Amino acid sequence: MKTSTETTSDSGRTQKRLAGVNDKSAMPRDLPLWPKPKTETFSAGEGHAAAYQQVRQPSDSVLRYFRRAMPAQGWRLDQERTGAGGTLLLYRKPNRIARVEVVADSTGTDVWLRSRTVPAGAGRRQ
Repeated sequence: MKTSTETTSDSGRTQKRLAGVNDKSAMPRDLPLWPKPKTETFSAGEGHAAAYQQVRQPSDSVLRYFRRAMPAQGWRLDQERTGAGGTLLLYRKPNRIARVEVVADSTGTDVWLRSRTVPAGAGRRQ
């Protein structure tokens, strides 16, 4: 269910904002985020959450952080893929999946983090 809140901009105009849109507090508590990124944006709703962060640190430091932080929150690494574009870490919990995409750029690292709920038994390997 989407709800909206009213905010007032610097120009004095009232704007409606959807709950969970660019709201860090709406992100699931068990989904680790990079501390102190250069920039970040969020989207969270019922059954899904997404974050994009630009960080100053190199991609190997960012990967090291998520490889420790995700299991510490109860996530199990399901797959890891590395390609020319970067590294993708796929994690699971009993009814949720999460993707962490880490891509180096000229000024640091881009991080995309997504999670969503999945129906019981869906997406399991045979």
